[in-house]
Amino acid sequence: NFKGRVAGFSVKTIDTTGAGDAFVGSLLVQLSKDFDNLVQ
Repeated sequence: NFKGRVAGFSVKTIDTTGAGDAFVGSLLVQLSKDFDNLVQ
């Protein structure tokens, strides 16, 4: 088992329209491939 952390970085935000939709969409695609990645 692996637990880790990836450091983030600052970016200049131009437009947040659809950002939540893109995040949730990509999350659901990954979970549909391997639901075991979900940690409670």
